[in-house]
Amino acid sequence: MDQQTPILQKIDEAVALIKLLHQDKDEAIAQSQMFKQDKDEAIAQSQTFKQDKDEAIAQSQMFKQDKDEAIAQSQTFKQEKDEASAQSQMLKQEKDEAIAQSQMLKQEKDEAIAQSQMLKQEKDEAIAQSQMLRREKDEAIAQSQTFKQENEQLKGLMALTESKLDEILVMGSASTN
Repeated sequence: MDQQTPILQKIDEAVALIKLLHQDKDEAIAQSQMFKQDKDEAIAQSQTFKQDKDEAIAQSQMFKQDKDEAIAQSQTFKQEKDEASAQSQMLKQEKDEAIAQSQMLKQEKDEAIAQSQMLKQEKDEAIAQSQMLRREKDEAIAQSQTFKQENEQLKGLMALTESKLDEILVMGSASTN
């Protein structure tokens, strides 16, 4: 029994470690799903920025057409042309800012993907370690069963030895009488 105690403790430790690894795996999966959700949100926001950019480009083209009509009509509309030109520049600046923000979101998405890949690798390592611990547990169980069989054999030998000693004692006491 004393020889089995360290093995049982080792089995309990292996089971506890497997549970901890399973919990770490679940946390990694949850974090990976959170990163996927963040990525999807970043993609949606990027698409919104693209739509805003397209609308800004369309509006800029409309202002250019207004400018051309203003030049053709008269000097009176020159002031309106200047205002449209200023607004077009503002829209270009907004478009540039949207492009910069889109690039930043792409970089964040790439970082999230890299982190997700790192978490997957950690999960794979945890699974490999869990499998190794399972093999060690199976070996410990097999060794425990071997010890149990040897113990049963020793008990049988001891009983046989005691029986033989009783016979010898009975024969010795019979020969002295």
